[in-house]
Amino acid sequence: MRIFREVTFEIEHTKILDNVNLDIDSGINILQGKNGVGKSTLLKIILGMIPLEKGKILVHDKMGYVPDSSELYFGELTPQNLFTLLCDESQNKVKSVETMEKFINIFEFDSSILNKRIKKLSLGQIKKVMIVAGHLNVSSLILMDEPFSGLDSESLNRFIEFLNQSDITYLIVSHEMDISSLIVVNHFVLQSGKIEYFNE
Repeated sequence: MRIFREVTFEIEHTKILDNVNLDIDSGINILQGKNGVGKSTLLKIILGMIPLEKGKILVHDKMGYVPDSSELYFGELTPQNLFTLLCDESQNKVKSVETMEKFINIFEFDSSILNKRIKKLSLGQIKKVMIVAGHLNVSSLILMDEPFSGLDSESLNRFIEFLNQSDITYLIVSHEMDISSLIVVNHFVLQSGKIEYFNE
C-alpha cells in the first residue's frame, strides 16, 4: 500500500521528514525511533491532521486511529457512551458491534469500567478504551500510536493474538521491544528525517 511520496516536514528548522516515501504491506507494520524524532507527527500527517509542506499523501480511504491518550479530552463520556456513538456512526454497524463485543472480552471490561467516566479511568484503562474506539469505524487501515504502553501482560498477550489474526493493515508506532510474538511484515525506523527499512 502506497502511503505517501516525497514528503518533507519541518518543525522549528528541524526536518522531521526529508523528502521521504512510505509503502506498507498488508499486516502489521511497526515504526520505531528515538523520542522526539517525529513518529507521532508522521501519523498525523498521514491522517491529514497536520498540513504538508511538500509531498503527497496517497491514502484517501477512511482510517482508524488510536492516538496517544494523554492528548485527548473526553468530558463526561463513559466507554459505553463512546462505543455506542461510534457504532451508531459506522457504515457497518453490525460489524462494529461485533468488534466492540470482541474487545470487551479481550480487555475484560465489566460494567464498573464501561459505565465509569473515561476521565476517571486509569491510564491503562484509557489506553484500552482508545484501542477499542479506533477499531469501530470498520477501516482496512488503522494507525496506532504506542498502543502497547500501559497494558497489563494478560491484556497485551490477548491484544497481540487479536492483531496476529486480524485482516486489517496496521501502521504502529511503538517503543516496546518485548513484542516478539507480534507477526510483523515491515519494521521501519525513523531517524534524521529518513525512514529506514529493516526487513528480513
